[in-house]
Amino acid sequence: MRCTNCGWENSGDRSNCEKCNSPLSNYAMREHAVTDVYARRTVNENIGINVGRPTVCEQGDSESCPQCGYPLLPGMSECPNCNCSRQAPAGVVSDSLNCPKCNHENREDAFFCSHCGYELQKKEPVKQSRSSYGRKTITPWEMQAPVCACRLSMIPNANEEAVTSPLVFSGEEIILNRDNTDEGNMTITSKEQAVLTYENKKWYLQDRSEQKTTFVYTTEKIELKPGDIIVLGNRRFEFDE
Repeated sequence: MRCTNCGWENSGDRSNCEKCNSPLSNYAMREHAVTDVYARRTVNENIGINVGRPTVCEQGDSESCPQCGYPLLPGMSECPNCNCSRQAPAGVVSDSLNCPKCNHENREDAFFCSHCGYELQKKEPVKQSRSSYGRKTITPWEMQAPVCACRLSMIPNANEEAVTSPLVFSGEEIILNRDNTDEGNMTITSKEQAVLTYENKKWYLQDRSEQKTTFVYTTEKIELKPGDIIVLGNRRFEFDE
C-alpha cells in the first residue's frame, strides 16, 4: 500500500507508513481521534484506540531532504531515504519540480511527490551490456545457422590425370552446371545440369538438364518412380508403372 505522504510502498498489513509514520488510507483516524498528537501512546476515551507518534503532516511546518525531497522529522541529522546530510551540500542549487497532482514543490530529481506520493518520474531499467552476458548465455547475434556442405570428387577417364582436390559445395540448394563442375566439358549444361538439395539431414539429386543426362550409379536398391531413366550399357530406358 503506497503512502500518500511520502510515496513509500508498504505491506498490506501495516497501519502506519514504515518511512514517515503517516497513517495509511485504510487506517485513517476517525473524527473522535485524540487531538494531542505529540503523545507517544494516548488512549482515546471515546473509542479506546491508541494514537501513535505524530506524523510529519501533523507537526505543521517540516523540512525536506535537500537531496531527494524526503520529509524530515525534527531531530533527524540525515535523510532516512538517501542518507544525505540534513544540511544541503555547499554549492548545490536545488531545482524544483511541481507535482502535477497537488502542485507541491519538489526537487527536480525526486521520483515521488513528498506531499501526496504521486509518481513524478519513472526509473529507467539498467541496460545490460553485451559483454556482461555469461559464457553459456545464447544471444541472437551470436547464433549461426548450421552449415551443410558436401564434396564431389572427379573420377578421371582413361588417359586422364587424377584430380586430387575435390569440389566443395555448401548450402541447402546447390545448382550444378558446367562452370562449377568441369569447365570446358560441353556435355554438361551451362545453366542448370542438376540440383543438390539438403532436406532433413539428407542429400537429394534432381536432374535439370533438357536432354535428361544426369544419372546416378548405384550398387544398392533405390526407389523407382514413373519417368525415371535407366541406363543399361549404352541404352536408356524410361521406367513406368
